[in-house]
This record gives sequence, structure tokens and C-alpha cells, in this order.
Amino acid sequence: MNIKIRKSKATVGLAFIVLCFCYMIPNYAQYQVSPLGSRIVEEYGLQLSQLSLLFSAPMIPAIFLSLLSGLLLDRFGTKSVIGVGLTVTAIGCVIRAFSDSYMLLFVGTMLTGFSACFINAGSGKIVGNLYNHKEVPGKMGILMAASTAAMTIANFTSAYFSSLRNAFIASSIIAFIGLILWFLFQKDTKQENGTSKSSGIEIKDCLKITVKNVDVWLIAFALFFIMAANMIIGSFLPTALGTRSISITISGYIAACYTVGNFLGCLIAPICIAKLRSQKRVLLIFSVVAAIGVAFAWMIPQTVFLAAGMLLTGIFLGGLIPTLLALPVQIPEIGPVYAGTAGGMIGTIQLLGAVLMPSYILIPVSGKNFMVLFGLGGLCMVAAAVLCQCIRRID
Repeated sequence: MNIKIRKSKATVGLAFIVLCFCYMIPNYAQYQVSPLGSRIVEEYGLQLSQLSLLFSAPMIPAIFLSLLSGLLLDRFGTKSVIGVGLTVTAIGCVIRAFSDSYMLLFVGTMLTGFSACFINAGSGKIVGNLYNHKEVPGKMGILMAASTAAMTIANFTSAYFSSLRNAFIASSIIAFIGLILWFLFQKDTKQENGTSKSSGIEIKDCLKITVKNVDVWLIAFALFFIMAANMIIGSFLPTALGTRSISITISGYIAACYTVGNFLGCLIAPICIAKLRSQKRVLLIFSVVAAIGVAFAWMIPQTVFLAAGMLLTGIFLGGLIPTLLALPVQIPEIGPVYAGTAGGMIGTIQLLGAVLMPSYILIPVSGKNFMVLFGLGGLCMVAAAVLCQCIRRID
């Protein structure tokens, strides 16, 4: 009996490690573009606007396919559907490595984002099937931390490759290793009769149950506002610091402090939930502190305190994301069975917040005044705090 338990725990642990590794792959591939940007511009003769579009290309599949991927995950199971996403990502990495034109480079880079789209939608479903509800927030935090770690690794290592092709070949090899590991060690959860928990579920039922659930909408729009605030810091913090006569180098270090904070927040938030035994309380504390940080931390005068302020802002904002993404599987009406559709719907709205809010609402309203812009980002976090407290089916 003990041997069986140990074997089961080992199997679950290995499946989770493989999930983390596969989640790192598309993020690693995307963030190779940033440190290799000057080489890409030179080799392909690009404008800076084309490089910017290239960096955001992996997010395009998620804009159009997040909800569909969630429906497919609930209908056909996680192993096969995410396996297809990983296959497309691996193919995209190869196309990118051997591209001889900007169009091929763009297509290959866009395809690398397919697995991220599928895993984003299905992460709560997979983790909810592997672990009990109390363990889900912590595991989702580790999963998000792995994603952030992949971005950091890409930023620090990509410039050391002797050529663009070698750098992109490396991500291709990693992608194929992840694909093989996925099919070797991942399994769809089975019911007692041996059928998959997702098999036989009608897509219309997935949509009906998910769309009717108020809590899913509250989670989605909380993340909508959080991602808008996150994009303001991610996109404009160095520029805003430049208006304070802070050098580009120091601004880069300050921005890095925020990213490190995001990583730490993914790990700290679940610990806080375990200590306080209340997800709502943690969501409230983290949202309020993040709101203050987004609005005012960039204005802190002393560099050391400025770095500390941005680190704390990153921790409190970053901790909200995995906590919220872990909630749908804990909602009784959703659970692991419909978590894919819920994750897909949330992913779509979350991404719209990152793309639409800053570009089409916050920046025009602020008139390029950074004090107003970051203040509006703080208000977005206040809106997220209110929405989090309205979620009914969590403690």
C-alpha cells in the first residue's frame, strides 16, 4: 500500500514537473527575441516597429483561440489537446530557426505561442486533477514562477549564442524535448469506469455552465484590470524613470526588480493564503498594496528605496495572478471538469485587458502624463480589489 502511495505521489510530481517545463518553453522562445533584438534588426533589415510586432507575435494565438482551446480541453482532455499545442510550438521554433525572410520569422515566432495558449487555458484543470483544492494555489504559484524563470533565463543566456540560428535551434531542441516528455508522463484523469473525465461532455454544455457562472466573470475582469496595470509598469516604467533623469542602466535595474518581484509573488501568495487561511483576505491585501505601488512607487526619490518599492509592487501584483487563476477549479459548479472552458474565457478577457486598456483607454486619457498614467494603473488595481471581494464561492 505504501509503495503504491509513494509511486502515485512520484507520478503526480513528475507530471507536474513536466507541466512546468512545458510551460517554460513558449516563454523562453518569446523572450529570446528581446536580447537578440539588435541582431534580428541587423540580419533581417527590420524597423523597430516590426521588432515590436515580432515580440508580441506569440500572443496572437491566445487572442483568438483561448476560449476555443478551453472548450477543446474540456471536450477531449488535456493530454491530446495540449500535445497538439506543443507540436505546433515545436514546429514554429524550427521554422523560426531556418527562416530566411521576415514573414517566415514572424510566422514561426507566432506559432511558438500555441502551447502557451493551450496551457494557460488548461493549467487550472490539470493542477486541479493532480492535487486537492487546498494545494492548487501553491502549485499554480510554482507554475507561474516557472514561466517567469523562463523569461529571465532567456534574457540572460540568449546573447551568448554565436548566431541567431544557433539560439533558435536551442529553443527548437528544448521544444521537442518538452513534447516527448509530455506524451511520456502526462495522463488525462480517469473516472472509475476508465473513461476520461472530459470525454462525452458537449461543448455547448461547457459554454452554458461557464458563461452563467458569475464568479468566473468576476475573476476574468479582475485579471483584466490587473494585466492593464501590469502592462503600464512593464511598458512605461523605464521611460517614466527617464523623465526623472534616471539613467537607462539604472532604469533597467529598477525594472528588473519589478520582474523579480513578480517571480517571488507567485511563491509568496500561496504561503500567505496558508497562514491567513483566507484567499479573499490575501487578495484584498495584495490588491491594495499593489494599487499603492503601481500609482506611487515609481516616484520614490532614493534609488535604493525606489528599487525596494518596485520589488514590493512586483511581489504583491505578481502574487494575485496565480491566486486568481487557481480559483475556477475551486468553484463547485466549474471544478476540473469545466476548468478548461473557464480558463479559456478568463485568458481571453485577461489578454484584452493587457492589450486594449493601456493602448486605447489609459494612455489617451492620461495625455502622456506619467503621473496620471500610473495613477490610473493604481485605480485599475482598486477595481480588481473590489471585484475580488465580490467573488462568492471562495473563503
